This record gives sequence, C-alpha cells and structure tokens, in this order.
Amino acid sequence: MSKIAIIGATGRAGSQLLEEALRRGHGVTA
Repeated sequence: MSKIAIIGATGRAGSQLLEEALRRGHGVTA
C-alpha cells in the first residue's frame, strides 16, 4: 500500500484518480 496525495480531487480527473487509488487499496489524502 502506498500513500498518495491528490490535489484537485473534486475535479473530474482528480475524482477518477481518487476512486482508482482507493479501489487498489492505497491510502489517500485529498
């Protein structure tokens, strides 16, 4: 598991990255 920070997670691309990272089991800070 990696820790990932996503800037702009409320936008289209950011929200897709957020969903995919969570689906893969990564820890996410948005």
